[in-house]
Amino acid sequence: MGELTFFLGLQVKQTEDGIFISQDKYVVEILKKFDFANVKTASTPIETQKPLVKDKEASDVDVHLYRSLQSLPLSAVREFLVDMLRANLMTGNPQQEVVNFWQSTMAVLDSCPKHNMVAYLEKTEGNAEFHEIIDFISHSSIHHALTVSLVVSTTFVEQFWTSAKSKIINNVRHITTKVAGKPVSISEASIRSDLLFDDANGIDSLTNQAIFDAIQLMGYEGDLIVLTFNKALFSPQWRFLFHTMNHCLSSKSTSWDQFPTNIATAVICLTSSQKYNFSKLIFDGMLRHLDAKKKFVMYPRFISIFLDNQLANVPVPLDHFPVNALTSKVFSFMVKKGKHFSGKVTPLFACMLVQSTEDEGAPSERQSEAQPTPSPRPSEPHTSELPAEPQPDPSPAHTSEVHMEQQTDQSPRPSPSTIIPDSIPDSSGGNLGGHSSSDKSLSGNEGEMTLQSVYDLCLSLCVQVSDQAKEIQYLKA
Repeated sequence: MGELTFFLGLQVKQTEDGIFISQDKYVVEILKKFDFANVKTASTPIETQKPLVKDKEASDVDVHLYRSLQSLPLSAVREFLVDMLRANLMTGNPQQEVVNFWQSTMAVLDSCPKHNMVAYLEKTEGNAEFHEIIDFISHSSIHHALTVSLVVSTTFVEQFWTSAKSKIINNVRHITTKVAGKPVSISEASIRSDLLFDDANGIDSLTNQAIFDAIQLMGYEGDLIVLTFNKALFSPQWRFLFHTMNHCLSSKSTSWDQFPTNIATAVICLTSSQKYNFSKLIFDGMLRHLDAKKKFVMYPRFISIFLDNQLANVPVPLDHFPVNALTSKVFSFMVKKGKHFSGKVTPLFACMLVQSTEDEGAPSERQSEAQPTPSPRPSEPHTSELPAEPQPDPSPAHTSEVHMEQQTDQSPRPSPSTIIPDSIPDSSGGNLGGHSSSDKSLSGNEGEMTLQSVYDLCLSLCVQVSDQAKEIQYLKA
C-alpha cells in the first residue's frame, strides 16, 4: 500500500526522528482560496530570545476548554483573537485570559429556536375559531414586524452580538458594533424605521392597577398578585394573541407559558386603539441583553433587517441562521383547556373586529355575539395598516346592523333605535375603542351601557390615573 502520507485530512511525515502530523497542505489551500498566499507576512510579535516560564501563582485552567477553540471556524477564531488583542488581555496568565474573554464574549453563539419567530396568520377551515383574532393582527400596525423575514447569516448575527456595546451619540442611546468590518449603529429611531412602526411618543408603561383591570376584562382567571401572567388562563383567541406576541416580539428566551407586564401593556394598548411604543420595547430588550450573564442570539430576524439596511453592498455569507416560524399546529395547542382555566370564552372587544372585504355589506356569521360592532371613529384617523376601502357613513341612518347576544330566556331583542346616549372619551380626547353614538345597548332599556363601553370607561380611567401618577412623580422630582 505504500507509506502513509495523508490520514483523515492530516498530513503525515515519517522520518528517522519520528512520525510528524500537520495540516500544512490544508493551510496552504485556505490561503490560496482567500488570496492570502502572496500577502506580506509579519513576524510573530514576541521577543524571540525571552524564555517562557510557568506562572506558579496563577490557577490552572481547563485544558479541554482552552483547546476547544481549535474546533471553531477560522473566521470566528480570527475575530475573537483580534478583539482579545485590542482589549490588551494578553498579560499575566495568557491561557486564563483567553478562557475568561472567550466565556464573556462568545456565549452569544447559543441560539433560542422559540425566540423572534415568524407569526402564522393564515386563515383555514380548521382554525375558523381564530379568524377574528387573525384578522385583527393582520390589520394591525405590527403585522410587518410579526411576519417579515430575510435570509439571516449566522456569521453576521454572531459578529453583531460579539462586539455590541452601548454608546451615547448626540445625546441619544445607540447600540454600536462592527459587522464584516463595517460600523453598525442601532437606535430606537432606526428600529422604528426598519420595522415600519408608527409609535413615536407612544405609551411604554401603565400602572399595575391599570394592567390588572384591563387583563381581567380580557377574561384572565389567574391571581393578580404578581407581575407575570399565565397565557393558559385566557380563552383561545386571547391566548393566541399573547402567544404570538411572546414568541415573535418579546425579548424572552425561556418560560414561554408566561408573559411580563411590558407584553401585557402592549396588548392592552393594541386592543384599545392606543399607540404603544414597540420600538422602545425591542431596543430596551437589546440594551438589557448587553449586560446579561447568560447570552443568546437575540432578535436574529430583526437584526438581519437592520444589517440589510446598513450593509447594502456587503455580500451576505451563505451560513444561514435557522429562524423558525409558528405553524398551523399552534391552534391545536391554543384550544387545549388549561389546568386551572374554567373554559369560559371571553369574546374580543368590538373595536378589534375587522369587516372582511367579502363580507362587507352583510352581517358576519362569526362575529362575537356578546360585543357590538364599532362604527368608524369620526374624530381620529385609523392608524393601523388597513387596505383602502370605502368607509360607511357614521350617521345613525347608515349604521350597519349589530349582532346582539342570543336571549336564552326568549326575551325580545333590543330595539335598533336604542343607543348609548354619550360616547366614552379616552385620555387623548377621542372615543376609546372606536365607539360612537351609534353603538347599541346589550339590553332593551335606554341609557344602559354596553359591555364594551364599560371596558372603555374603565381603561380610560386607568390610563388617566397612570398619566396623573407620572405627572405627580415628575413634579416631585
